[in-house]
Amino acid sequence: MDIFATFATDEVAESEGRWFPLSKKAKVLVARTGNPHYIKALRQRMKDNQIDPEDNSDENEKLVTSLVVETMAETILLGWKGLEYKGKALEYSKENAVTLLEVKDFRKRIGNIADSAESFRLKDEEEAGND
Repeated sequence: MDIFATFATDEVAESEGRWFPLSKKAKVLVARTGNPHYIKALRQRMKDNQIDPEDNSDENEKLVTSLVVETMAETILLGWKGLEYKGKALEYSKENAVTLLEVKDFRKRIGNIADSAESFRLKDEEEAGND
């Protein structure tokens, strides 16, 4: 087994993002969860908000979710083309990314892309000619 061929990922794409189709007309620019920007931003938000990892209260859970949404909007969902919200075309901005990521199943879809090592494999870039 060639470990490089099997496990190597594109570290630039992990931080700067890669385009993924959502439909024939829509695509998103997504960076990998755990990239250095994500880790730094999430840690800072957790520290600033004094998050207690042992606190399972509804209030704390809502706060953590909002911090994750903000961090994903800043460091994971980096752009899009062809997305609409409530029937209107939506241009990319961090604020608009927060709006979209507050929709839990969209957040889950973006999270699944961002969490997948396969999404950022070197061979995928070479074979697919991904833009």
